[in-house]
Amino acid sequence: MKFIVIFLLFAAWLFHAPPVHAAELSNQFTLEMWVKPETSAASKAILGKAEEVRMFTDASGYPACQFKTTTWQTAATSGTALSLNTWAHVACVYNKTTLKLYVDGVEKASTALTSAVDDTANAYKLGQDDSSGTTYTNFIGSVDRFLVYNYARSGKQIVQDMNAGHPAVGSPVGSALAYYKFDEGQGSTANNSGNGGSSLSGTITSGTWNNTGRFGKALTFSASSSVTTTITDPGYSNTVSVWVNPSASVASKTLVTASKLTTSSLSKPVYGGCTGTALTLNTWTHIVAVSDGSGSCKIYQNGVQTASSTTGVTFGTSINIGASSFVGDVDDFKFYNYPLSAEEVKLDYNQGASMVLGRSSASSTAETAIYSDNFDRSASSGLGGSWTGSTWSTSSNKAINTPVTLGSELTTNGDMETGDPPTGWVNNGVTTLTADADSHTGSQALKVTLTSAYGYAARNITVSPNTWYSAGSWAKRVSGTSYIVSCLDPNDGWWAYAYSGYQTGISYTNHTGTFRPAGTSMSYRLGGKDNGDVLLFDDVSIKALTTSELFSSITTSDTDVIASTDMVLISYTQGGLVLNLDSSSSPLNYLLAYHDGNRVHLDKVVNGTYTSLIKTTTTYSAEAKLQVMTYHSDANTLKVKVYYNGALVGTEQTVTDAGIISNTLHGLFSTYSGNTFDNFSLSSQPKNYDSCIPGDTSPVAEWKMDEGTGQYAYDTSGNSNTGTLGSSSSSNSSDPTWAAGKYGKGLKFDGTDDYVSFSGVTLTNTHTVSMWIYPIPSSDTYGNLFSSGTTGFLYRGNLKKVTYFYSGIDHLNDTALTENQWHHVNVVSNSGNATFYIDGKADGTATGALGYTTSRMGDDTYSENFKGLIDQVKIYNYARTAAQVAWDYNRGGPVGWYKLDEAEGTIAYSASGSYNGTTSGATVAQTGKTNYAYTFDGSNDFVDVGTGPTMVNAVSFWVKPTTTTEYFVDLNGSAYISSSGGTLSATGFTSPTYYINGAATASPTLSAGVWTHVTVVTSTSLNATDLDLGRIEGVGYLEGSLDDVRVYNYTLTSLQVKEIYTGGAVQFGQ
Repeated sequence: MKFIVIFLLFAAWLFHAPPVHAAELSNQFTLEMWVKPETSAASKAILGKAEEVRMFTDASGYPACQFKTTTWQTAATSGTALSLNTWAHVACVYNKTTLKLYVDGVEKASTALTSAVDDTANAYKLGQDDSSGTTYTNFIGSVDRFLVYNYARSGKQIVQDMNAGHPAVGSPVGSALAYYKFDEGQGSTANNSGNGGSSLSGTITSGTWNNTGRFGKALTFSASSSVTTTITDPGYSNTVSVWVNPSASVASKTLVTASKLTTSSLSKPVYGGCTGTALTLNTWTHIVAVSDGSGSCKIYQNGVQTASSTTGVTFGTSINIGASSFVGDVDDFKFYNYPLSAEEVKLDYNQGASMVLGRSSASSTAETAIYSDNFDRSASSGLGGSWTGSTWSTSSNKAINTPVTLGSELTTNGDMETGDPPTGWVNNGVTTLTADADSHTGSQALKVTLTSAYGYAARNITVSPNTWYSAGSWAKRVSGTSYIVSCLDPNDGWWAYAYSGYQTGISYTNHTGTFRPAGTSMSYRLGGKDNGDVLLFDDVSIKALTTSELFSSITTSDTDVIASTDMVLISYTQGGLVLNLDSSSSPLNYLLAYHDGNRVHLDKVVNGTYTSLIKTTTTYSAEAKLQVMTYHSDANTLKVKVYYNGALVGTEQTVTDAGIISNTLHGLFSTYSGNTFDNFSLSSQPKNYDSCIPGDTSPVAEWKMDEGTGQYAYDTSGNSNTGTLGSSSSSNSSDPTWAAGKYGKGLKFDGTDDYVSFSGVTLTNTHTVSMWIYPIPSSDTYGNLFSSGTTGFLYRGNLKKVTYFYSGIDHLNDTALTENQWHHVNVVSNSGNATFYIDGKADGTATGALGYTTSRMGDDTYSENFKGLIDQVKIYNYARTAAQVAWDYNRGGPVGWYKLDEAEGTIAYSASGSYNGTTSGATVAQTGKTNYAYTFDGSNDFVDVGTGPTMVNAVSFWVKPTTTTEYFVDLNGSAYISSSGGTLSATGFTSPTYYINGAATASPTLSAGVWTHVTVVTSTSLNATDLDLGRIEGVGYLEGSLDDVRVYNYTLTSLQVKEIYTGGAVQFGQ
């Protein structure tokens, strides 16, 4: 904070305003200040300005605001008292018509007033009543950040001021009024992480917890479930934000509060006059419903606006999530008492997991909106924007495709001009065929008279597999009332039109369809249903379509996406989505999801050859939504799900074809101009495979300490080890205080008597204790982190080290911690053999470690009080590996990382923060593989790191050698990586696995003059006692360039190697 003023009894701070009046004669103002009352909050002056304006607390400690117009006007008074020894943000706002009071960003009181404000004085007195009556006694406590505005600030602006200027959405301080993360994993209370405080925590009825939420855990709702709380009515200015995953029909349901956020009979979210797009079953969807205060509403789904209207929503005082109506999972609910902007919605949608590492559940990670298009333009040649495809355009606010390039005519005598009956058309045995002068064009048509049911004329057509065709004919009924058939052999790719009720004399009607044959020969049939029907056919045509014209795509950098579109199709034509397209001009490899009016298909196309993955009959619904979700389960495997009209089609498919899985073009597919598309959206989802180390399982206790308020730190492991701050559920001096943590919130312990207690955690001699600590200098010998007092994990303040204390003996880590900064500390006990990890690196061992039971952190029964902050405490009932610890610390970043981008000086800095090197002769190249690189002369240039990491299991680097015999990285004189005659070797590495350019190989080779990425992995740790880059000491020096050298203290997986090589979506340690 900027400053703190501490008031003692009868003391006050005099603040002089500039020589202009606070209200600037506008009769509007905003006054804001942070306050922290100490001994009493009753009848205290917060500030006063002569006989004009004052903020105070009444006899009950309720904060209030009041101004004077000849006489003191009615005050705006909160209904909740300020808490002692707790900071509160108080704001008073007057806009000529209403006086409002805000506490912690929440409107607590409102009084209708239209009086002019007396405004002649220039001085504000903080902590003292400046009126003649001095009704309120001097404030005792602390104040901070006093702000005066000569206009009325909005609710959102009040929140921004409270957040020290941070934007209202996404700031470190919670800006939603109510925010339920649903990460408790136990109990019947949804803890409020919003700025409305614990009084707005939700009451859970009949909900069950699960561990596969959108972010971490979630709450599962049945038809009798709800989460309820009561708020101050925000009127028409409000926003509801929620992730939902319906598991049963979501048609005509209440999502949040009856008649507020609901769904239509078509499963579309409804808010006021706004109706969004249909929700998909068993799929997480982010819904944001906004009422902007001016009588308008908007709905956003997955970050994309899907509806707007001039009819907003006055929300009322009740929040009721689920409302005994919705069935499925709900996560990350937020309610704002102001409208979010479009950019704020995107921030709300895209944040979450990025705020706290590991918050996303393994089964789902947050997507990012890439592109959306409602095609809200009446006509356009080309779709415009980022779309490809010259045959695509918009019409009547829809997207359409009109393929124009057709192949040669495949039918012979399709115009029926030759022969009587027309040559080439064959009777199937139950028809009479003749030529007839009543033609569509030309001089004659084919006349088909049925002598039995289901008669037709036919001819064979030679076609090419894997090619799309357009087929058409013109037909006219002479007699009969049954339908006309114009079709291709239904045993192959086929199309048909069946018209009933056509009367004699009706004009010619066009029958058109598109198809893709599997074979090379097809039978084209023209006929009808009933004996005696007489039908005419003319101008039959079959031509191949040009593949590139069937697609319109968006250029992205994303291989894992969620694509969806609404569509209306003409029968026996195809429309849908194309995913992972390799080229917009010469497409050969892609995924194709489409409906043909009869079936939903998913095909994969590899080098132009189609393979059917899904072909399932569904009921076609006009304007139904087709959705495709893709994600990589590993670097070489793409998983694909297709949804139609909200339901999963078939089963999840696996695609491993290299020509498909890395492509980044996605878009629309249509074979016919009569098909229309609307509400296209495309979002990326970060790679869904787990870049963490295999074997990772959930902790048995986890306190994220993100509550930020109240008396409890909740266990989010699902094992109900709720932590109570201090000695009871009531606030007292033994409570640690909520503060900014390493990630989100944390707890600050005063080193005197602060602690957190819980029901108890019992550990065997195989376990892991992991946490972030911020030690503050203290002369105390011990401070309890997680111990029973006689056994466990403590901080030695006098030595600045952590200890695993057991059997009456200290077992310390090796390196003293730097105080007044965050450190990630772990003790891992594996059958009694313990290893310390500090900031992701092994830092000392101990033997003979014991199991123990503890129920406190921060102090213990021996008054061993820790002074500092604690955050993100995790307890595991197994021994975490070095790789898993490294992941917890910084997503598995390297312990030594030399980007070699320095443009001057003699220091080669390690981006990991440890193990810098000293250059000896090496120069900086202008162009490296990534930014700059070091160039070595092969004579005496190298980088000397000296003592490096004590545990090395993987080394990776980019190298551009001048010759094929070179010397790259030396760990200790006996373990090093070099090449001889182009063959790579890792001397001294036990059973090394080699990767060249991201691919594992048993015969690693590299070429001179070419950048090559090299990774060597071993499961047996090496000690880098004398780390050199560009030299193997006593053997030789590198001639060439070296870049992006990384050293890891755990065994990299093939997936991680691939990501390092590609610079993929996940950059470790970033």
